[in-house]
Amino acid sequence: MSNTSFDKALELIQELVSKVNKSSARMDAMEARHTEARRSDSAASDARSNARDREAFGQAQSRADDAMQEFGLRARGPSSDETLRDYRRGLLKSVQSRLPSSHKWRNVSFAGMQEEALQVAEEQIYADAAMAAASVEGMEPGAIREVVTVDPITNLRTSRFFGPQSFVVAMGRPGRHAIIRDPRDFAERSDASRAPMPFMGVRR
Repeated sequence: MSNTSFDKALELIQELVSKVNKSSARMDAMEARHTEARRSDSAASDARSNARDREAFGQAQSRADDAMQEFGLRARGPSSDETLRDYRRGLLKSVQSRLPSSHKWRNVSFAGMQEEALQVAEEQIYADAAMAAASVEGMEPGAIREVVTVDPITNLRTSRFFGPQSFVVAMGRPGRHAIIRDPRDFAERSDASRAPMPFMGVRR
């Protein structure tokens, strides 16, 4: 094989290698773009998912907060490693413990409760919280419980007081015993006071 033929063959091989390298570079670039696009899509999806999660957590906290304000309390925020369902169960337990002992949801366990049943529990327990807050069941005579609510728009604080009896009772005077006499008795006394006094001196 002559040097000329060898050079041509080598040149052809180099040209093929160059084309292969260029093609490989284009493939790598395309793969990099696809990978970046997938990452962007994933990041956007995660962002949308996180936004939905934040909204769902916020809604759960707001609903529980409305119910717990009836007891002068506020709903806690979620922890970093807490799932939405576990967070909702925890909030329900906080309100559940404030219900009267005779309430049908008072001793119900929320562990393992599925979404449909959890929604029913939230609706009923939160709706009954206001009535439970106003209940005086189990309170000692003379006891008073203050319930503070905060208007979410004006931030105005309002205090309400609940107890087995009105606080006005403790401010009143004790009862007094009265004797009502016949007015004629007073008339007789008045006539007697107008009668002339008998002469007690010595007449001369």
